Amino acid sequence: TRVQNAATLSVQGSQDRQLVSPDLVVARGGILVTSSLASQDENAAPLAPGDVVELSFVARNTGGAPVRNLAVSSILDPRFSVVEISDGGQAQGATIRWNGLDDLAAGAERTLTLRVRIQEGLTQGTTLQVNGTFSGDTLEPFSPEPLTLVIDAAPELSFTKVVADPPGGQYNPGDLVRYTLTVENNASVAAEDLVVRDEVPDGLVQVAAASGGQVVDGEALWTRQTTPALARLNPGASVQFELTGRIASPMEDRREIANQAVLTATGMVEAVQSDDPSTDRILGDPTSIVVRSETSLVVEKTDEAL
Repeated sequence: TRVQNAATLSVQGSQDRQLVSPDLVVARGGILVTSSLASQDENAAPLAPGDVVELSFVARNTGGAPVRNLAVSSILDPRFSVVEISDGGQAQGATIRWNGLDDLAAGAERTLTLRVRIQEGLTQGTTLQVNGTFSGDTLEPFSPEPLTLVIDAAPELSFTKVVADPPGGQYNPGDLVRYTLTVENNASVAAEDLVVRDEVPDGLVQVAAASGGQVVDGEALWTRQTTPALARLNPGASVQFELTGRIASPMEDRREIANQAVLTATGMVEAVQSDDPSTDRILGDPTSIVVRSETSLVVEKTDEAL
């Protein structure tokens, strides 16, 4: 029932004014308009693909009478899979329904829960929406503001750079040096738009970057444009690149040639520097070789007529 009060204000010499109060609604039945949605990540923050999330549908009766035949429904995002439905709820395709629930008394509330698992392989920043509709006898269905979940887990990328063993047990001037760079995604979230940069160190010439890489202005570069595998790296996947160069000649003995590549990707807070896995106790260190240059001393003896 809608109640409204009106009055007339009369002032001598002025036109009468109508004063109208705000509407007052007197409800004899149930009201569900304060019902709401909530979520909890059972795997704790950050929210990641593969996590199980408990969704709560809270029905609140703020009216003056019970809500008869309370019903709640939700159409699931296809990137959710159902783990468990409380209170006898049923899944009908993509729709979850709770029908024929007990009456909800005036001033009471009831919480229904739905446990879902988030699809694997989603990327950071992916949004998932949860909707719900509450209804009952003699009530207009009510849908609260949808709940938005955001995948905020970041990629976890390992990056190694290995140099092949030298021919003959040592590197000499003029030898070909072969590096293998490997990127692996150790997270549950996919990595996108990866970029690998490798500055060519002094002492290497005739440098070439395989797997679509380019060497420009003293830097080897791999991007999604040159290497399609870098557009997206799924969880557990890896990608490799090869860099070759020849040791300059001549070169001083025991010259060390060290260099380190750098990896970036969308969503990463900091760039990742390549690691030389042959040095187990040192993480994030450059990959180095030592060049040996043997000096040959030739002595010639000649006979000269005196």
